[in-house]
Amino acid sequence: MTRMDKSLVLQEINKICQRVFRNESLTVTEDTTAKDVDGWDSISNLFLIDELEKNFNMKFELDDILNAQNIGDLATVISNKA
Repeated sequence: MTRMDKSLVLQEINKICQRVFRNESLTVTEDTTAKDVDGWDSISNLFLIDELEKNFNMKFELDDILNAQNIGDLATVISNKA
């Protein structure tokens, strides 16, 4: 399996976050956390994870989600699995 470039993953995550959080001007970075984004709560987090899994055609393990502290952590997991 070929590892996906993390910068490309981050670009795609940003587009997905813009859709999920309904904010076209939203820009996420590796350091972005839920507290940095208006409307990012437990329910929208489920939608975000679902959209990421669909987009990248992969599944997160529970530990991947529980251990993710920020967008960068999610991007690393996706980069390694996609």
